[in-house]
Amino acid sequence: MDLEKWKRGVEEHIEVVDQTLRDRKLLKESFEEHLSKVFDWNEISYNRDFTVIKLYYEYGVSPIIRSDKVSELGMDWLIKSDYDCNANRVVVIEVYPWGIEEGYHED
Repeated sequence: MDLEKWKRGVEEHIEVVDQTLRDRKLLKESFEEHLSKVFDWNEISYNRDFTVIKLYYEYGVSPIIRSDKVSELGMDWLIKSDYDCNANRVVVIEVYPWGIEEGYHED
């Protein structure tokens, strides 16, 4: 294998990875801007393919949901209760940008 060819391949790979990370950051910013029109949150997480976005609330904090903007969200969402790292019951909102999969059931 030619070393120069290998180096170019590595450089191209790094550029593709960097561009993917920049694109992912822009997607997150776009989602967060859209979601903030309806919800508030203390922490947010995304799964790998952006099919589930979780909005986490601190212990003792209730979500603010702007009912006049919910129709503009255009996404399915569920309110759940979960536990934080201290075993306190907390609120989590799960947002499904492409809808809840058929056959969804609570685990």
